[in-house]
Amino acid sequence: MKLSDYGVPVSSGNAGALVEYLGDFDTENIHELPHAKTSSRMGWQSGGEEGFLWGKRLLRAGHPLPDDETDVEEVPPEQWDENIIMFRGEDVGDEQLAEAYAPAGSFEEWQRVMRDVEPFDRIKLVIVASLAAPVLQIVGGHNFIVDISNPTSRGKTATLRLAASVWGNPDERAPSPALATWDATRVWIERASAALNNLPLLLDDTKRARHAKVVSQTLYDVASGRGRGRGSLAGLGRSGSWSTVLISTGEQPATSFTEDGGTRARVLSLWGSPFGVVGEHIGRLVADLDLRVRENFGHAGPRFVQYLLEQDWERLKLVHTKWKRRYTKKAKDDPVLSRMADYFATLRLTAMLATSAGVLPWKNFDPVGPLWDTLAAEASEADRAEQALRLVLSWAESNQHAFHGRERKDNNLEPIPPPGGHAGKWEPDEDWEQLAIFPHKIKTLLEDHGFDAESTLRTWRERLWLDFEDGDKPRNTKKVSIPVGGRPHMVVITREAYEEVMA
Repeated sequence: MKLSDYGVPVSSGNAGALVEYLGDFDTENIHELPHAKTSSRMGWQSGGEEGFLWGKRLLRAGHPLPDDETDVEEVPPEQWDENIIMFRGEDVGDEQLAEAYAPAGSFEEWQRVMRDVEPFDRIKLVIVASLAAPVLQIVGGHNFIVDISNPTSRGKTATLRLAASVWGNPDERAPSPALATWDATRVWIERASAALNNLPLLLDDTKRARHAKVVSQTLYDVASGRGRGRGSLAGLGRSGSWSTVLISTGEQPATSFTEDGGTRARVLSLWGSPFGVVGEHIGRLVADLDLRVRENFGHAGPRFVQYLLEQDWERLKLVHTKWKRRYTKKAKDDPVLSRMADYFATLRLTAMLATSAGVLPWKNFDPVGPLWDTLAAEASEADRAEQALRLVLSWAESNQHAFHGRERKDNNLEPIPPPGGHAGKWEPDEDWEQLAIFPHKIKTLLEDHGFDAESTLRTWRERLWLDFEDGDKPRNTKKVSIPVGGRPHMVVITREAYEEVMA
């Protein structure tokens, strides 16, 4: 019936017959009608066997880089090639997104820009992270986030544009840019991630997010690689999935928007100006780089994909595993750094491949090594279990008189009961072995500061920071004798845990 708006002679009287006619027509002619393969997702197609959709251009092994885009809406059906896949978005917004991924200017000039930023380690890591998005699926790597934060205007957005120029148009003012801002809904970010599968998601300026919760939810969604589950009128709606790297900028660390330790452990935080100490010379350099990169973009990414298509992917997986083991060993017993070893290995492998492909002009460089101390320091903030223990121990030290054994004394040297009741038991000797705290006290303290008490205590127990009663079902507590009689269950923190965390 909607066709009547366009002058088609259809009415409620003949609509059913017309539908039946068109159905019969399709059945009779289906083998004669032209066919085209389309995809609403960019990135690797059929696991890479059918190439890589870079915007509306299909990159294939053994084929030169395509000069023109292949738009299923513009190519006449008689010219459709059933051996290639064309991008067809699910809506106009997807089409607009795909149009951002196209070349301009020259690859040689873009590489000159890269030579000019070679002294800046943070920028080199961000560029490699942008290139790493298609590598993740090859090696089975996990999604991760690179966050550039600094309270002043010191090159954060310019760095994001450099990362965007790897793949497409880095000018956010263009009709179809390869980067966006945090002024977007969670649904838009989710659907953009799904459409950009195997390409990086670039979001500028966290302060533009409509709500702080949008940032925390996005970090979780991108890291998990799967969209929010939704229902439909008939049952369950299809949720999107993706393999990507999120590169974000903001005046404050993106991790400050979330208290989830698992999500924080997926974020590589780079605090400070990407260009170091910013002076007049650096200001001119940033302005010059910004101008040149807006005119020369969309060359490195497709060249890198063409190189990946020619590689032995099984060998790349082995190399990635080797680097992952090295970084895990280097992380020692740090659980967060050990988890990040997967991301470090992906970055290191990507850098090696990009230089071998001639995409990046930096020879024999390590994107992780020069920033290891910085990344390790930021990673320590992501260890929520350690933060929680440090909080509890600091609170205990400032409230020592609330514990059995450390109360204030009256004139007769008798202990004075604390006004709010005892918090637990703590021997006064310098060589004390345990600090025992009532479960309700520690639960309130942890939850008041945004920690999940049950999961935190379970992690403490697994790290042997607690003395607990073992058995078929280990508990997080242990019976402790107190002076007033009885042996209540308490959370018992060991002296070794205190010295490990408070050293």
